[in-house]
Amino acid sequence: MKYTLTFSVLLAAAAAHPFAHQKRFTPQPGLRTTPAAVKNQTGPAPDSADADTIYSYNWSGGYVEGSGVTIAYGTVVVPAVSIPPGGDSNTVYSGAAWVGIDGDNSDCGTLLQTGITWQIGGGQGASYGAWYEWVPDEALTPFDNFNVNQGDTIIMKVVASSSSGSTGGAAYITNESAEWIVEDLTVGGSFAPFAAFDPIAITAAGWGNDQGTYDLSGAGIFTLITSSGQSETDVSIPNNSEVDVSKIRIILEELGVPYRNEYIVFQEVKAESYTKLNPNGRLPTIHDPNTGITLWEFKTGAITAYLIDQYDKEHRRSYGSFPEKYHMQQWIAFQISGQILHPVAIATVLMLFPGQGPYYGQGVWFSFIHPEKLPTAMERYDKEIERVRSVLDTHLRRQASAHGDTSDPWFVGDKCTVADLSFVMWENVVDQINERKGIDLKGKYPAYDAWKERLFQRPACKKSMDSRAEAMEEQIRNGPFGRVVREDAK
Repeated sequence: MKYTLTFSVLLAAAAAHPFAHQKRFTPQPGLRTTPAAVKNQTGPAPDSADADTIYSYNWSGGYVEGSGVTIAYGTVVVPAVSIPPGGDSNTVYSGAAWVGIDGDNSDCGTLLQTGITWQIGGGQGASYGAWYEWVPDEALTPFDNFNVNQGDTIIMKVVASSSSGSTGGAAYITNESAEWIVEDLTVGGSFAPFAAFDPIAITAAGWGNDQGTYDLSGAGIFTLITSSGQSETDVSIPNNSEVDVSKIRIILEELGVPYRNEYIVFQEVKAESYTKLNPNGRLPTIHDPNTGITLWEFKTGAITAYLIDQYDKEHRRSYGSFPEKYHMQQWIAFQISGQILHPVAIATVLMLFPGQGPYYGQGVWFSFIHPEKLPTAMERYDKEIERVRSVLDTHLRRQASAHGDTSDPWFVGDKCTVADLSFVMWENVVDQINERKGIDLKGKYPAYDAWKERLFQRPACKKSMDSRAEAMEEQIRNGPFGRVVREDAK
């Protein structure tokens, strides 16, 4: 087999630990220490599956079936990776992104590919590497002296100059498909623990044959599923030269439940396309394809209760015991109680966008959106927001005392639960609002400050806040329900 591998890098400012092939995986019982990218392991398709979607236990991305494929290429920015929610820091997690030829062809046992690999855990930070592989080889071959860091832009290109070769026996490719894939790697015949990663876009993607080069028109999708058949990644092909793969984000991400975020601006919540899902015309709404249920949250807490019942049976972020179960429900009710509007929330999934009572929402409304500037109303809700924080601070100080003054207290019991997580987004929003208004409460409520800092540093919370920030600012500028922000509040 003759091949050409083009692999170039544009270095970014971000840095990670140098990648060392011999240290990529910490030995685990029954597993080899050398990883491999393998052919697609197809799983069962749900009843609602699209004809062009392949459900896989190890692949997620896009594919094109073509004639005489000799080249596949694409560009990827090395993602930030992390230990998945609920993961163990002593376990090594990994993954890979690559381009290849003949991965979608089940008639041959070969695959020519090149890409990047990442790992995290086992007492180490994130590390990355560049590699190529000619399946049926059983391991990736690293490029020597080629450091890869988070934020680098990697141009991947694989070219097959013939269709046959030999690696311990006859092997050939049929040149019938090209792939752009994010993969859960295999170690010793078993799937390695899959790392969490920021959304990955393989851009400038295409393929070619002797007749020319082509885009991704007509491309199909691989969706990675768990052993129980639940989707673990969200894949889209937004244009004819890009494949996007993302993995799980606050309570859903904390529970390890995959989801797709669909953003709705307030001008559209009364449109028939949305009110078919939510007759109340408010946010948020979820649809769970695993059970077929559609739920909306406004003033109800229904989504929160559903996710706990359906996806937290091990009580990682909840309690089923007395009295903690009811104390948790109490704080969730306090968080959603009296909720009136969502002036800066635009995501249609998760329960984390309601206000802490009416006060946070009304505070934003009168400070920035109400057509007439009303100082008395603004002052009232500023005071109510501070009052809510004082309630949280008092409770957290009591929790610390009950569990030992050296502990990091949570609302209920001795762990972070949905009772804590349900407050995250509005606390983040009001911090930004207070900063714009020149209100500084830092240090006045130390137990609250420490609790909020612990929450904001959780990977699931950080990702959700970061991904929402730009969209939230756009919604604030445009104003909810078509209204604009008052000139004096901009």
